[in-house]
Amino acid sequence: MGRRTRRGGFTLLEAVVVLAILVAVTSMVVPLLSSSQDDSLVAVARTEMQAIRQACLRWKQDVGTYPANLADLVSNAAPASLAPPLDAWNPNTNRGWRGPYLTSGRVVGTSLADPWYNAASSAFATSVYAWVRTSDTGPCSITSRGPDGREDPANPSAVENSDNLTVSVP
Repeated sequence: MGRRTRRGGFTLLEAVVVLAILVAVTSMVVPLLSSSQDDSLVAVARTEMQAIRQACLRWKQDVGTYPANLADLVSNAAPASLAPPLDAWNPNTNRGWRGPYLTSGRVVGTSLADPWYNAASSAFATSVYAWVRTSDTGPCSITSRGPDGREDPANPSAVENSDNLTVSVP
């Protein structure tokens, strides 16, 4: 009757070893997932920028000029900057506004938010697609400040610009 039976379970040492292994594996996997998310957002931005580019080209084909800003592309009504007869589609001339040219987009002021936009973060509150229009008829460009949300226009080769994305619109 003096015999002791050993209960099932883990010793403290075994539990610490398992915990250390889990921490090591987690520390290797988390950076991979984070990088994958950044790559996904870059792909989303490129796709959105191509859609914006196509919308701008359709706008120019219909109206004769590029839009004054990107928010006009998702508007349900012709912008006030379009004077008659271009403020409405005319089937006789095949000219005039017949938008919206984009069916979705997070409008921020006069632009559209890129995938990194976050109104609550001061660093990313300005993370929108920049629309650079040299004239009414082009050439133009669409730029995203990328994952870091920064841009140094005075120094095109700056580190802040290394992750920026740009699409030209002829």
